[in-house]
Amino acid sequence: MDKIIGEAFNELQNYLYKLTPAIEKTVQYFRGQKEDQGLNLLIPIIDGLHWVIEVVHAAKDWLIHYNIMMDENVMNENLREMVSAMEHQDYVLLADVLEYELLPVLQQLGKALEEVL
Repeated sequence: MDKIIGEAFNELQNYLYKLTPAIEKTVQYFRGQKEDQGLNLLIPIIDGLHWVIEVVHAAKDWLIHYNIMMDENVMNENLREMVSAMEHQDYVLLADVLEYELLPVLQQLGKALEEVL
């Protein structure tokens, strides 16, 4: 594995270890009707998700080589759904997208990277 790609994968894996608990905490806030606290965490989470998508896109060939798949289009669609939920102040939908759509994908990506590294 190329040293730069290895470092990028390592950084991505470390970031996922921080991102997934933040998502879980945000879901708890929204489900507990603590929307302000959830929204405070949500902006950095969205920024982090964009970064994850960028890394996956940049390293797509390497990820495919190691049989690691993540559909960027699905991730982007989930982000659009999150934005729509935020605009409509639908925090239940927002929590659902985070918990049932994004979190499993990120956890799977983290496990796959763990096997490669």
